[in-house]
Amino acid sequence: MTYLKPDNRRKNKRARFYIVVGVCLVILILLSVFAPHLFSPIIQAVDRPVSSASSGIGGGLADFLAFFRTKAGLEQENANLESDLAADQAVIVERDFYEDEASTLLDLASSSPANFVIAPIISKPGFSPYDTFVIGIGSHDDVKAGQAVLTDKTTVIGRVSSAEGGSATVILASSPGESTSVLVGSTSIETTATGLGGGNFQIKLPRSVTVKVGDFVSLASSPQEMFGVIGSVEAGPSDSFETALFRSPINVNALRFVFVDTSPL
Repeated sequence: MTYLKPDNRRKNKRARFYIVVGVCLVILILLSVFAPHLFSPIIQAVDRPVSSASSGIGGGLADFLAFFRTKAGLEQENANLESDLAADQAVIVERDFYEDEASTLLDLASSSPANFVIAPIISKPGFSPYDTFVIGIGSHDDVKAGQAVLTDKTTVIGRVSSAEGGSATVILASSPGESTSVLVGSTSIETTATGLGGGNFQIKLPRSVTVKVGDFVSLASSPQEMFGVIGSVEAGPSDSFETALFRSPINVNALRFVFVDTSPL
């Protein structure tokens, strides 16, 4: 029987390699302890590119994050400025509104008769019962049912229907069933205008009376003030009366203040 001899050459090479490595490590350790200055240039040479690479990566990341932080900060600052601007504009609008309100009240107060009380409208037609509106003065201000309500010194638009402590309800002259004495046409025919609702009126006159479209209608109590303009005249062939229709030129929804005549009834 033949036996293979073990290959001692490989073992010898491996042993020599380990010995060389061990000797080198021992030398490096001894040199680092007893002569550390010899390794400083090598360490610096190796460390410099590594440090530069780390600094580049870290610096780039820091710049990247700083960009987004700066952008977010600018966007927030812009939003804050826009909010402040909107608030300032609201203050300016409110200030202008109250200045205009004060100027209007001063003008009204200086031109109104002594027995007239200025009343703000606090609820207009559409938000109050049909063909009525609510004013911000009442029985505490000597306002009573039946008193006339005017847009100026002579133009009547309705009457007080009820009054409470700090408010009163005004029924418009155009409310269905309300009657107002008026003068019609150039001949100033006196008759009664009946409310139809929504600012509309009708007048019934004998056919012998000449009334035409475009004739002015004024209040009998204030002939100089226009109460409306005839918009149509209707009559059947066998009717002894004709019906004239007109509309009030006053837009109550555009009013902010009215006058209440507190003279004794």
